[in-house]
Amino acid sequence: MPHLKPKTLYITLSALMVGLVALVYGVLLLHELSRSDALMLQQAGAAAKRIGREAAATVENELRPARVSVAQLVSGALGSAASEPARLTALPQLAAALRSNAAVSAVYVGTARGSFLLLRRMGDAPSRSRMGAPADAAYALQSVDRDAGAPRGSYRFFDAGLHELQRLDRPDYVFDPRTRPWYELARRAGDGVAVQSEPYLFFTTGEPGVTLAEARGDVVVGADVSLQALGEMLARPQISRSAELLIATAGGEMLAQARREPAPPPVAGGRGLPKLDEAATPLMRTLWARRDAQGRLDPVQQVGQREWVAHALPLADGQATGAALTLLMAAPRDELQAFQIESRRHGFYISLGLMLALLPLVHLLADRVSRPLRELARQAEAIRHFEFGGPDPKRSLIREVDRLALAMT
Repeated sequence: MPHLKPKTLYITLSALMVGLVALVYGVLLLHELSRSDALMLQQAGAAAKRIGREAAATVENELRPARVSVAQLVSGALGSAASEPARLTALPQLAAALRSNAAVSAVYVGTARGSFLLLRRMGDAPSRSRMGAPADAAYALQSVDRDAGAPRGSYRFFDAGLHELQRLDRPDYVFDPRTRPWYELARRAGDGVAVQSEPYLFFTTGEPGVTLAEARGDVVVGADVSLQALGEMLARPQISRSAELLIATAGGEMLAQARREPAPPPVAGGRGLPKLDEAATPLMRTLWARRDAQGRLDPVQQVGQREWVAHALPLADGQATGAALTLLMAAPRDELQAFQIESRRHGFYISLGLMLALLPLVHLLADRVSRPLRELARQAEAIRHFEFGGPDPKRSLIREVDRLALAMT
């Protein structure tokens, strides 16, 4: 059996007291770590649900006024107009619909004969340049008249007071509304039933949006509603500095996103939404691919050299846009736990400082406890050598040591 070198009581007590302090700190640290992880996941999940509710509310706030405007237009004079002059009398109502709905970029009407009339807002110089409009044009009216047989296309430009500034005959403009999905949807739904297209990119502006339409008799009234506000909502500071968010359809088409690096500009003239596999960041493409069959995602994901807290949340009101939508969110774990990590660091420094500050007290207490035992040891050594002339051992506050001192007197 190996011989263990005995340690002094002073060293034993000092090590015991310092060890107890370290043990208490370690237990508290482990408890805080477990609570911190649970709290982080809970807060991240709550943030994802909050953003989902905001996204659904943003979509509804953009679509609700447009639905009301389309219903008012189709139930008014425009819904019963049988000729282009009759449709032109509804120009003030069309302009009012644009003025009252900032998200509506165009309102239009198509007829069973193939006639078409569209009023568009001229909000900036590029849009005026694309259509060859005068510099002070506030609205552009595109029309195709098929009431008399052969199509006659024209562009008209108006100022803010709806005074005609210029008219251009456009024989090449032969747009037929009967071939468009919004017209077919409204016809199939029947009179007085509002329909909605799936999200797509507007041809003129390149912005994502949907078309609302409603049929009445031989007329279908529609409105293009931009969903650009979704991207603006996601771009606001939400969770952490490096967090990324996007909203996509079930088919992987991206409707809006907030990302760390600048996104490529939208392409005017496109019809489909950008594909997530092409337009999203590598992080979001990886997380999208890791979803299970139900579209769920494990809350903690290792991507590259970093841990991310991620959520894939279906938007409860996604059907409002005509397609099922999913909110995908990812934030770095170290950023979400930055406060807790800093608190643990401060706690470590405080505990270390307390242990260093307690060392003199530990030294004093260990010395006071072990001193009577050292004196008893010296007294026992003297007795072993038959030396009985020394002083009596001092009394001790520790009962066992005091009894031993009394026994040796």
